[in-house]
Amino acid sequence: MKAAGKEGLIQEYARCILFDYSYKYFYKDGYGKEYRILNLSENQANDDHRQLYLTSCLLAFYQQLRLYQDKQTDFAPFLLEKPLWVFVGKSVTATSKEGKLEVADVVSIMQFLEQFARDENESILNLNLLMSGNTGLVDGRGRDLFSNAFPYLTGLSLTGADLYWDILRLLGNGAVPGATLHLDNLKGVKGEIGLRLGDSDYFGVINVGADKELLKLCDEVGLNTDERDFSTSLFQQINSRDSRINILIGARKFSEGWSSWRVSTMGLLNVGRKEGSEIIQLFGRGVRLKGYNMSLKRSRVICPNTAPDHITLSETLSVFGVRAEYMKQFQEYLEEEGLPPDKPVSITLPVLRHWPPAKPLKVLRVKGNLDYKKDGPRPVLDLPPAYLKRQKVILNWYPRLQVRIAAGAEHTVQESVFNQESFTDKQLAFLNWEEIYFELLRYKNEKGRHNLHIPRHILPKIMADPDWYTLYITGKEMQFSSFSQVRKWQEIVIVLLKKYCDRFYAYQQKAWELPNLEYVELSPDDANLLYSYQVSVDETEDSLLEKLQQLVDTMEEANRKGVLGKIDFRKFAHHVFEPVGFGQHLFEPLLCQSKGQTTLEIKPVPLNDGEKQFVLDLKEYVTGHTEFFADKDLYLLRNQSGGRGLKFFTGNQFFEPDFILWLFTNGKQYIAFIDPKGISHSEGLNDPKIQFYKTVKEIEAGLGAAEVSLSSFIVSVTPFHRINWWIGDGKADRKNFDQVNVLFQEEGQAYIKRLLEGMMA
Repeated sequence: MKAAGKEGLIQEYARCILFDYSYKYFYKDGYGKEYRILNLSENQANDDHRQLYLTSCLLAFYQQLRLYQDKQTDFAPFLLEKPLWVFVGKSVTATSKEGKLEVADVVSIMQFLEQFARDENESILNLNLLMSGNTGLVDGRGRDLFSNAFPYLTGLSLTGADLYWDILRLLGNGAVPGATLHLDNLKGVKGEIGLRLGDSDYFGVINVGADKELLKLCDEVGLNTDERDFSTSLFQQINSRDSRINILIGARKFSEGWSSWRVSTMGLLNVGRKEGSEIIQLFGRGVRLKGYNMSLKRSRVICPNTAPDHITLSETLSVFGVRAEYMKQFQEYLEEEGLPPDKPVSITLPVLRHWPPAKPLKVLRVKGNLDYKKDGPRPVLDLPPAYLKRQKVILNWYPRLQVRIAAGAEHTVQESVFNQESFTDKQLAFLNWEEIYFELLRYKNEKGRHNLHIPRHILPKIMADPDWYTLYITGKEMQFSSFSQVRKWQEIVIVLLKKYCDRFYAYQQKAWELPNLEYVELSPDDANLLYSYQVSVDETEDSLLEKLQQLVDTMEEANRKGVLGKIDFRKFAHHVFEPVGFGQHLFEPLLCQSKGQTTLEIKPVPLNDGEKQFVLDLKEYVTGHTEFFADKDLYLLRNQSGGRGLKFFTGNQFFEPDFILWLFTNGKQYIAFIDPKGISHSEGLNDPKIQFYKTVKEIEAGLGAAEVSLSSFIVSVTPFHRINWWIGDGKADRKNFDQVNVLFQEEGQAYIKRLLEGMMA
């Protein structure tokens, strides 16, 4: 009722309703099917993605159909009907631009079915890809949504070829590979078009009001159309037990007033953009379930320990959409019906700020009156320098699916392994470099980088060098199939070059800023001084949510009372989440996130294990050496990444140290930039981030402030024995690393002692 959007009608019905039994309670009490709703955004989908996506829809339906065939005896007590695949379009005769898109959608389904049957090789490739669990069809977190999605078929050990042949047999009523799709206008039955493959029986029916208009559209795109004398309605026989119709396609003609227990998989074709009531009706029709002894409930609720294997697959409604609006409509409907939103619960976690410090803390900033755009040199975009090849531009061109899955229909998904490709002369030769050039000029002006010069001739040369970027894309998309593919390549190249311009400009700016730094006092509005974290987690992670809420309540109360340094943060830890308190850090707590299966997201970026250990090691040293700190003051601050905190340019690459440490003694302020990190893949002792220990002393000398000392340290989380091959014959002494301020975390308190001594040296 809420989704109807008519307040008067809602009130009228409210007076007649004895009690509210919304879908939230209907589902929670075990009634109806599980559901799995996917959506492929049209602006992300190309022909290959769409073909694979629709093949996944077909395979999901085939799995249900195969289960019904193989498990009829086991499933009989649960009154499951033969599965039916339903596609619904909004209109067939619309003349508006939007209407033409609707017609194209309906026709595109015919084209998909025709291509699947005709092109055996491509279909088998797609089926093998889907069964491999690494399709590249991923959700927003990069997880492949079809990994482990076909457990029953996997158990049958079927190859892609086996599946292809059996799909034609079972879904296509005995059709043979390569069979032609025929659309027959059934002259004796108004508004029905029969679908058959070759000479096999009809396996599908299109039920529309304007059958002749639709056939004309199909004929225009090269589909086989005909007329046949036929006196029996295929649509009216769908609910018959002997019906051989497996696919129903239509417009709104049967979205109202038609009922069937068979609907198990849905494709939505331009329905639900505005008509929320249609979505409710279609969804409600699809989740209907007779259940064990006509209980209307799912088997896992009625008999969780004795239900047949894989029956949940048959008791799940799969919905595949090709418009983003579908997902929005479903989302709004399910939320209005009382289900929790399918989005993370967002939590604002306040911090305790230890401010102001007893001593003014110095930090480095670009001199106040200098502006790179006005005062710096005019950078000229050039070939990729070494630093851009070390820290590559990354572009993932795989589509992202929107997804909403009921808890009972979840299955374990895995991270997708993306294919990498690079542009070669075979693709670059087709591109319109004038268009690319003018798009980059537009982008430069949009970003306000008026001092950046982009020579037209350099762009093809930059793209000819693949060492500065990593492109994740299917191999098929890099093969020439039509000139529409060229437009896609050009779009990708523009995105890559925009990212290249961003990175190139940023490096040039930081290199110019390095000798133009000055000391300023750390201010309370510094970007590194947080007021709160933004934490999000799926509402299904109850125990983690409980811990987070307890921490929020504790922090809010502590801020009200002004309680500092008295909270035991350890009691709020979870297996993937740990808040760490340290009184010398300018705010508490620092949040840490361990690896593990979780939906937890923390902004700003949480500490990793090496960073957390450094904080704990420093805390332990401060606590255990009170005499050493009797005449000293120590402060620590996490340096935020992503351009918010301090970022240096050294050895032709960026360096963002993780921490800034201040130590006051004998009237002098010692400042250390500390970066705990793994160094097994570093460039030896000459790595620019290690050599920053020299650069920072050059900065110190240039600033000429005798009361301030600067230093830099790398804290290696990599054990010494794994990197001693860096020097000579592998018999390096730790002194070699001490000399360049590389310390080893495995040494515990000893490395903290050397760090503090090194700061004051």
